[in-house]
Amino acid sequence: SGRVPAGLVGGAAAARGRASAQAWALVQQQGIAVPAHSDARAGASLVTPHVAGPVDVPADPSTVASLTLHEAIEPLDATEPAEAIETPVSILLEEFVISPLQLARSILGRASVLYLRRECKLLPWLASLRRFLLAGDGDLMDALAVELHAALASGLIDSEIASGQPEQALGGGAASATAEAETNGGKSSFALQRALELALSRAEIRISAGQMDCTAALRLRWALQPPPAAVCAPAVPSSPSPSPDPSGVVPGPAAARAGTAGGSAAMPASPEDASSAAPLHRIDTFDGVSLTLQLPATLGRLLDTEAYGGVFSFGLRIKRATLAHRSLCGLLGRSVSRAAIPPDARHKLALHAYSLGQLLRSFEQHTLGSDEGWSALCSAVAQATSPADIRAAHSAFAAGIAARCAASDAGLSAVVGAVLGLALALHRDVAGRIRAGPPPQGAGAGTVAAWGAVWRKMIDSSRRQLALLCNALASSGSGFAPLVAAAFPAS
Repeated sequence: SGRVPAGLVGGAAAARGRASAQAWALVQQQGIAVPAHSDARAGASLVTPHVAGPVDVPADPSTVASLTLHEAIEPLDATEPAEAIETPVSILLEEFVISPLQLARSILGRASVLYLRRECKLLPWLASLRRFLLAGDGDLMDALAVELHAALASGLIDSEIASGQPEQALGGGAASATAEAETNGGKSSFALQRALELALSRAEIRISAGQMDCTAALRLRWALQPPPAAVCAPAVPSSPSPSPDPSGVVPGPAAARAGTAGGSAAMPASPEDASSAAPLHRIDTFDGVSLTLQLPATLGRLLDTEAYGGVFSFGLRIKRATLAHRSLCGLLGRSVSRAAIPPDARHKLALHAYSLGQLLRSFEQHTLGSDEGWSALCSAVAQATSPADIRAAHSAFAAGIAARCAASDAGLSAVVGAVLGLALALHRDVAGRIRAGPPPQGAGAGTVAAWGAVWRKMIDSSRRQLALLCNALASSGSGFAPLVAAAFPAS
């Protein structure tokens, strides 16, 4: 009777499995009795000889016979009682349950990752999600902004829905006669899907080798629920319109419809339709629009695309602002426009438009043009050992882009949205004042002075708003602060 070392604890069956064949032969040769467990139900205790330490068994089994019991077993005092040792259940669980399960999990995890990458085309689908749902394709977003403006100006999109009330029925134009389908939490309409198809055609989408040809699975719809407050900034307060009919470049619904069919390059507006004029120049008009992509069932359960909606709305805002800025620069370059703007105001307006455009370009590059997160995602997918690793890497990628777009900060998002909305308001006011034209020839000095004063007041108001918004961004401590400092180094 005695105690056994750790290598022989656990009963006859455990000792046979854990000890070497030579050690077990030694035990049998010396006639050491290994009794059964004293507690059959728990299998926890074993009374075995006291071994001084792990037996140094020769590598050659033929030399086992030369070992004696005295060499291997330390004699005990006869007065020392026999001692029973309990084998912890945790050791048994670790050895025979947990370790095999962990090994099986590792093997199955790597096999699942291999299946997702090869059979399910994980990386091509991720590239397509980034290109379409995260506004990675600039040409498509530009074309989509143009088509949405044209559809709204021509009455194809109901103004109530465009104002953020998607629960009401579609009305006006062809939209009232189209069927609606509620799919995947969104309300689809013919006008929106038609705008998407025209945008895809205008952008001349080409699928590269590392992407999926999934343009047919794209759906543009109104979300049933309003967008989160973090990405739904209020409309920017703008200076009063100098004209009762603020307008853009396209003169009316007919021209806007022609632009929808043929692809207009400028921001359309409809001075005849007052109901669509206000939503057309609001930065949050299309925040309820959602672009979705139907993924395969396996990838749909793996990837969470909930954060994509806010990024897409922000990307559409950016593109609408840059579209308005380009249209404004086009207006200023026309000879008719130069005659309709006083010389001093024209120079000040050109400088203001340049500063605003530089800021818009830096915003777009900071939020949507960075490849840092995408590179990290591709690296994480390549090193993943289980689908859980892929899910975590994708969630981190989506959260990083949403953070750069200020989707997690309602106050910061409102300020950034106001800067973007300033471009829409400036284009509206300048276009309306150009349409009003200069004073007639022979007008008095007072009339000419008042005309110049209106222009200067409008430009100064826009510059003042931009300065206040940039000061707020510069003191926010966010990623937009250095962008403002770079755009206005002397301010």
